[in-house]
Amino acid sequence: MSLRARILLVFVLLLSPTGRGALAETGQAEQVRRDVTALVEAGYRGDVEAMLRFTHPALVERLGGSDAARAAMAKVLREAERVDVELESFSLPGAPEFLDGRERRFAIVRTLSVIRGKDGQRLESLNFLLGVREPDAEAWSYVEGSMLDKEKVRVLFPDFPEGYTLPAFHRRKL
Repeated sequence: MSLRARILLVFVLLLSPTGRGALAETGQAEQVRRDVTALVEAGYRGDVEAMLRFTHPALVERLGGSDAARAAMAKVLREAERVDVELESFSLPGAPEFLDGRERRFAIVRTLSVIRGKDGQRLESLNFLLGVREPDAEAWSYVEGSMLDKEKVRVLFPDFPEGYTLPAFHRRKL
């Protein structure tokens, strides 16, 4: 294909509704990947405020509001510090999966972490975060996946697609 034909094809894709949608989804995928990475890094840095900024408001409210959520997160981080765990590796296997609810947009973002304790014991965690973008919102917010099941996700987000099966997760010693 000639250079001129390639350039023309790019313009057609950019200007077509499906092309814009594909580009928008690529941008959203990049955004949720950056967000999830920043959220995980904040947890291992002990940055409760950053974690709270990324946490979906419905979860914050279920935890009793901002102050209670902040205290709960700080407690979990203190416990992790007490047992002296270190993030050995972190990755996002696969692309985010996007789902449209009646009101919200959802993203399933799989995570793979290897954590090492001070005793040298290693633990692999295959998990996911549920990203949620509210109507007319630019930013995504997140809920940690291992705390969700079919009923809990519907309580938090009644418009979550009914037929979708949440990803499996595991934690295992290496």
